[in-house]
Amino acid sequence: MKITITLFSLLSIIICCNEKPQQADQRESDEIKRKDSILIHQALTDALDIADQNKTKTSFRYEFNHTLEDSSKEIKTVLAMGYLFDEMSKHLIIRRTTPSEVILTIYSSEANNFKLLVERTEWKLNYLNDTIRDINGDSYNDYIIHTYPSSGCCLANVYHVYLYQKQTGYFTSAYKFLNPTFYPKEKIIRGLTYGHPGEAGLYKFKWSGIQLDTTEYIYPMDPEKKTFLKTSKETIHFTKDQGILLSNLPREYMSMDSISLNWFMDNISIPNESGQ
Repeated sequence: MKITITLFSLLSIIICCNEKPQQADQRESDEIKRKDSILIHQALTDALDIADQNKTKTSFRYEFNHTLEDSSKEIKTVLAMGYLFDEMSKHLIIRRTTPSEVILTIYSSEANNFKLLVERTEWKLNYLNDTIRDINGDSYNDYIIHTYPSSGCCLANVYHVYLYQKQTGYFTSAYKFLNPTFYPKEKIIRGLTYGHPGEAGLYKFKWSGIQLDTTEYIYPMDPEKKTFLKTSKETIHFTKDQGILLSNLPREYMSMDSISLNWFMDNISIPNESGQ
């Protein structure tokens, strides 16, 4: 009995001694995260203060860094202010890049303060860039965030599009497009669906204001004979009775992003509509 009690006591001491360093490490990790979170918020506060001091300027751009608890890492903050989306209203875009995330915010610049309109966080590993340009052909710039997932089998350039609405001064919720090519003058988006070559199809969407209508999908029915299937709905297992068989790929798709088009055709030469 004494031996059993002694062994149990020793085991308890060993467990206790092992737990204490683990608990201490966890507390230290939690404290670092807390301080980093405070500094990320401070970067936003500082950016808004700097923008406020310069809001009378027609345009303004500035960037600065904050060093995190781990001195080898930092938060990079970039702000841009001006008539970014239309010629009558001033906006502020703030991008905070941390070791793990990219935090994007858009504010309207009003008389006495900045009003938050858009906020989005992306994993730094997935984020590629963010830009402003007219997407739906209404002559006003929109906000586009380009990402690429860190896992998956196939081509996946993802664009998150926030349409700017001049009438209200707000942005729409994000539209998500996969491998798109934008044609604002036509109010059209042509792109590539997700899948391996021979499975992925082309799509065409058309804008009607801020509404998006599906026009068609095109699939490689027989790459060897260069025939294609046009359907009205997206499908996975496409057959001849699901749509219209085409002997050539419509010329309008030839101007698409070359990476997406080559993926769709799998490096097979594409005849034009005259068959040459």
